[in-house]
Amino acid sequence: MLFKNLNNYDKARIFANKVLEKDPYNGSALIILGLICEVSLENDKAIDYLKKASEQQGYSLEGYYRLGKLHEKLGNRKSAINYYKNALIVKSTHLESLIALANLLL
Repeated sequence: MLFKNLNNYDKARIFANKVLEKDPYNGSALIILGLICEVSLENDKAIDYLKKASEQQGYSLEGYYRLGKLHEKLGNRKSAINYYKNALIVKSTHLESLIALANLLL
């Protein structure tokens, strides 16, 4: 994964924020910030960034899937199921979402 150590996460956060200053709807930057916040245990911020990303054309699949994973990790089973289902609405063959959803429903 790009930006593996904490110092690189800081650089990635700075870079993504600069991108968002120029393009507040940049899905890639929103996903990056969501992932950084997730690994930094800033879960509320991660959810906000990933929700914004999921609203951007071309990023909804990744946004919904990552929201599902985060909610699952936080023990919010019902929310996780809904986000995985949303990811599958975007792409019905998304294997990661199918597996995650099946694991929650079985």
